[in-house]
Amino acid sequence: MALDLDSAINVFGFLSISQDALLFNPSKDQNSIRRGLHDVPPYLFRVHTPKSAGTLDEEWARSEDAKAALTDPTRRESSETDILQRRDFNHVAKDISAHLWQQTESGLRLDEIKLCIVRTGGLRAGTFLRDAYLLDFYSKCDLPVPGAKDSQSLVDMKSMRNKGWYFGEYLSQDSLKTTERCSIVSVK
Repeated sequence: MALDLDSAINVFGFLSISQDALLFNPSKDQNSIRRGLHDVPPYLFRVHTPKSAGTLDEEWARSEDAKAALTDPTRRESSETDILQRRDFNHVAKDISAHLWQQTESGLRLDEIKLCIVRTGGLRAGTFLRDAYLLDFYSKCDLPVPGAKDSQSLVDMKSMRNKGWYFGEYLSQDSLKTTERCSIVSVK
């Protein structure tokens, strides 16, 4: 049986390939998400502070898991797994909800807040995905808590978007190579 390179890496585990990004790769059951793979503007913006969970510099933007995987090999598999490939949709919905509802902390000086402008042209389809496509697909798996004023579910987030109170964001996974495609400035 012949193995392609990706299969060999998974089987042997000792090979490493540098990727620019972990792509969103919807299954055939996720056609509504697949439509969003090319719906990305030419520039995206990312806010980063010392209190941000991940890391950001002129070379890489890394999620919290990707940052942890640099020093903890046990976190590598979860960091490098496309969230759309996970079969437990309820768990995926909860993870997306936790990310989108995360609270920001105030008390930062303006010079501590950085804005990263990313040029998306030339990146492969699936590098970024607008959260609206995830909300539409996964909201049925993360329903509001009955009787709760603000249960912070994906249904609640989708409702805010539909009322014009939430303008959405574009998501990436794991690590994104930003070399020669980003500028980072202080908001001060």
